[in-house]
Amino acid sequence: MERIGVTATSEEDWMSSLPEKLWDVPLTNLSIPVRHKELWPAIPYLWANKPNAEELIQYLEWQKKLGRPEGFFIAGLNLTTDRCFIGSHPRMSLRTLTVENWDCVRRWLEDQKPGAASSSMNIIAGDFIGPIPFCSIVIALNRLL
Repeated sequence: MERIGVTATSEEDWMSSLPEKLWDVPLTNLSIPVRHKELWPAIPYLWANKPNAEELIQYLEWQKKLGRPEGFFIAGLNLTTDRCFIGSHPRMSLRTLTVENWDCVRRWLEDQKPGAASSSMNIIAGDFIGPIPFCSIVIALNRLL
C-alpha cells in the first residue's frame, strides 16, 4: 500500500496520517507505543477502578457527559478490586467478578452508539472476553457505522 504526502484532517481516515514507513511493515497486527510523537498523543483510557458493573457504568456515563478527550472515547469495561475486597471475597477472582457482572455490562454495551457523536464510543476494551460474547457485541456495534 503506497502512502505519500498524505495529511489527515479531522474528517479523513486517521490512518492516512501514519508515517509512510509503517505501511511497509509486513504484519497483520502492529503494536505502537502509547506516546509515539510521530503518531498521536496518549488517549485517555477511561475505566472506573470499581468491583461492580453499576459503578463502572455510572462512571463511564459520567465520563461520556464530560466529552471526548482528543476526539476519542475509550471505554474500559475492566472491573478491579482492592485489598479489602479481596480479603472479604477470598473465593472471587477477576474472572469470576467479570462473569458475574456481565449481564449488566452487556445490556449497557448493547445500548451504545459507535461513531463521531459526542456521546459515541470509539474503542471498547475489557478483561476475560473469551467466556462472554463481548466480540460479537462489538462487531454488531461496528455494523451500525
